[in-house]
Amino acid sequence: MNVKHLLTAVLLLVTTAASAQTTEKRKSAITKVNVQPFQKLVINASIDVLLIEDNEPGILYIEGDSTFFGDISVKQENGILTIGASKNKSFKYKIYIGLPVKNLAVVDIYENSFVTGMNTLKSKDLVINIYNDCVVNLKSTGKIEIRSGDDISYTFHKKLPREYRNRTGK
Repeated sequence: MNVKHLLTAVLLLVTTAASAQTTEKRKSAITKVNVQPFQKLVINASIDVLLIEDNEPGILYIEGDSTFFGDISVKQENGILTIGASKNKSFKYKIYIGLPVKNLAVVDIYENSFVTGMNTLKSKDLVINIYNDCVVNLKSTGKIEIRSGDDISYTFHKKLPREYRNRTGK
């Protein structure tokens, strides 16, 4: 199963689970947005973002309640992909962004978002800049650096290299 089919399956499962929690009927749909290669991701919306390491990125998937699709904006300029919203409200559990990436270097999170990885990212160096409450759950084969302001607290879990765990008995 290739990454795009797996992404669709995961997003469908997440959307189905979220939809089952409410009795109101929603217009669930998927739309695709073509994107150029980028190294920096800026999240300016309270939204769930699923990052997928992929050798051939180029499509951003928006899935969920289609009545909110018009409120989401996707812009690109100079290697920066920005996901924003026209309204200052939460789209969490309403819309999911599936985003295949390659060589991602920076993620700026300005809103209360949930950013997770479907698989291990292969970024050599990844900088996560946190400007608001959020949840980030990413793995990378390279180094991850987290930066935040003084008023933002975070917990960082790092898996120790195997040779270190063997020495310490952990």
